[in-house]
Amino acid sequence: MKKAVRIGGSLNQAARRVAAAWYRAERGEKVAPQDTVTFLTWSALASVITD
Repeated sequence: MKKAVRIGGSLNQAARRVAAAWYRAERGEKVAPQDTVTFLTWSALASVITD
């Protein structure tokens, strides 16, 4: 499974990634599972990181 952390993403971009995978799956294409966490800014990511 592919895992990713994205900085500077938006909800619209995340929705487009989900929709693209959905459409590929509907066409019968193999779609690999992917976990993605998106943060709007570096400071948003830093606020949830611990030592």
